[in-house]
Amino acid sequence: MLSKRSSKILILTLSIVFVLSLWVGAEDLTILHTNDIHGNYLPKEEGIGGFKALSHYLSEARSESEGPNFLFDAGDVMTGTPLTQIEFHGAKGGAMFELMNFLGYDAWTYGNHAFDLGQENARAITEVARFPTVNTNIVEIESGDLFAGQPYAIVEKDGMKVGVLGSMESIFKQEILKEATEGLDVLPVVSALEPYADFLEKRVDLVVVLSQMGWEESKEILDEVNSVDVVVAATHPEETYMTDDGRVMHSTNEGDTSLGYLHLNIDNGEITQADTGIYELNTENISPDPVVGAMVDKFREMVSAQLDMVVGSTACELVPNNTEESNLGDWETDVMRWKTGTDIAFENSGGIRRNIPKGEITKRIINEVAPFGNTLVTFELKGSKLKKIFETGVERGGDRLEVSGVTYKVDPDKPEGERVMDIMVHGEPYDPDATYSITTNNYVVGQAEDKYFGFPVEDFRNTYIKRSSTLIEWIQEHGTIGEGYCEPQGRIQEVD
Repeated sequence: MLSKRSSKILILTLSIVFVLSLWVGAEDLTILHTNDIHGNYLPKEEGIGGFKALSHYLSEARSESEGPNFLFDAGDVMTGTPLTQIEFHGAKGGAMFELMNFLGYDAWTYGNHAFDLGQENARAITEVARFPTVNTNIVEIESGDLFAGQPYAIVEKDGMKVGVLGSMESIFKQEILKEATEGLDVLPVVSALEPYADFLEKRVDLVVVLSQMGWEESKEILDEVNSVDVVVAATHPEETYMTDDGRVMHSTNEGDTSLGYLHLNIDNGEITQADTGIYELNTENISPDPVVGAMVDKFREMVSAQLDMVVGSTACELVPNNTEESNLGDWETDVMRWKTGTDIAFENSGGIRRNIPKGEITKRIINEVAPFGNTLVTFELKGSKLKKIFETGVERGGDRLEVSGVTYKVDPDKPEGERVMDIMVHGEPYDPDATYSITTNNYVVGQAEDKYFGFPVEDFRNTYIKRSSTLIEWIQEHGTIGEGYCEPQGRIQEVD
């Protein structure tokens, strides 16, 4: 029995007799989908997820489905585990796509993290994939050509044709390293997508968009492009949306922990019934595909020798927090400042990707905490700009800047520009006229004006020292992360 949650949507509010009459001559198909796998080819500690479990539930889902079935991914296969950093068949992360080849994917679209290792690697992974990479709105500025080269694909099975398109979120260039998107632009989603969807509508039974976007931006596609029948959205957790005329959007959970499905009944090019849900990828009592299982084991062995090396320990669990100061953020920023000797350090909480459990720490854990390959960057800053940075952070809300060497208080109920107070540098009131040395990572510097500081950093030095290797170096030298980091240290305090 499948571990399965579903919600059936009857599109037409008609009598049962009339609905049954519509099904005469209608055809069924199933769309299976994933998103935000982020390199998780192995199961998580809770006994859920991984490609062995995915292969098992894919087999079950395919055997249960009526009519042809199609398997798509809505992006962000890359970044999150060490396997995405290892070269395979000429591409870092190529092993992930080799696994997807054997799972039988029919198409995917770029996620923003496909570009974390540069544009050349983003192209190289598509050479490993034996299924189409589709995108309609990432363009090369100089030539105007689509970066993916292929806006859509037509996949035909058992006489049913599905047109598949891909779209990237409008904030694409803010989400990854600035240099990784140099020479690229992202076009407005709807206007870029609509001509291709209109073209496909006359040639296929169903038009599907793989949307590497948030829920609301993905929803706009269905609301504004009538030729799109289905949107597979790269948001999480699982959710379903349906328009008044029966077109549907669905998302599943992140981290390769579930397989999404849409069982559709198609009649004269229209969806008359949609049953959506997920298969939860529990790892108990499964029978993985033997080839996929052997490949997973091979790749695990490939990275284990170096990454499972114990480098130290921690007296307590360190946990990230995207909206509040965290003990993990306190430790990380202290380590960054330890390495560079600057007055202050900043680290964006959105770049801290997992916890550090109490006990032994391996290289694997640290690489998963800091998976993006970011490097340490130093620069100097007038004290008067510290308040601007912290005010910008209050306005942004999430992806807080964790800090070291500086503390401040926040009153969110005060007017903009007056919410940050009592800024202290090393226990002394900050001097607006002083110059302070700063360490952060290259992503924060690249997105300083648009996202983190509210102004650009004009003059900085990239040390090219990886954040992950710095964390490992500190642990190897100090041995243990002590009890002083068991709780956040009160560097950012909210005024009651």
